[in-house]
Amino acid sequence: MVAVAPKPVVYPESDGLPMSDNTLQFDTIAYLVAALRRWFSTRDDVFVAGDLLWYFEEGNPVARVAPDGLVAFGRPAGYRGSYLQWLEDGVCPQVVFEVLSPNNSVREMQRKYALYARLGCEEYYLIDPDDHAIEGFRCSDGAPSYLDDAVGAVSPRLGLELVFIEGSFRFVDPASGDMLPDYQEVAARADAAAVRADEAAARADEAAARAERLAVQLRSLGVDPVG
Repeated sequence: MVAVAPKPVVYPESDGLPMSDNTLQFDTIAYLVAALRRWFSTRDDVFVAGDLLWYFEEGNPVARVAPDGLVAFGRPAGYRGSYLQWLEDGVCPQVVFEVLSPNNSVREMQRKYALYARLGCEEYYLIDPDDHAIEGFRCSDGAPSYLDDAVGAVSPRLGLELVFIEGSFRFVDPASGDMLPDYQEVAARADAAAVRADEAAARADEAAARAERLAVQLRSLGVDPVG
């Protein structure tokens, strides 16, 4: 009898579900992922992702979840098609985020709360961008402690304060009090910096032109501008 090799287990990189249900939820997810990537941009041992399938049981492609945001410390930054935990040295993402939408049910959120606690996440934050509320849990000695109101709380792992500013979810650096900007603010700052650089270059060119004109005048008078 010829032995038949078992079929390899396939871990799809997409579940076919939309990332968000509305623009507010999308903007919140986009902000938290982009802001955290910038915050940890000088570290190559922090992986940040959004809406990425996370498989937590080898050989079981059904055992998966796709948080709106996840942060895995001790794992290299970079591309992933999915997060296969057994190939990530068994590291469970320490911080996870979900952003509430009108289509989320209470039962679904309770299930995710229990799942993230069981998997060993250290911090879980459920952000409600409509009601400007944040809840979740933090784990201490393996036991999750429920956070009924986490607005204004500082994440121990991230070192950032979770707040709402002018109705939008934002991270704040508690050491400086500075808000982590969104992509539009980053782009605006980059544009402003480019304008300032262009203006400085123009002033330098004008100064060089004036110096050259003066040198020409001095030479016409028989004066060596260098000497």
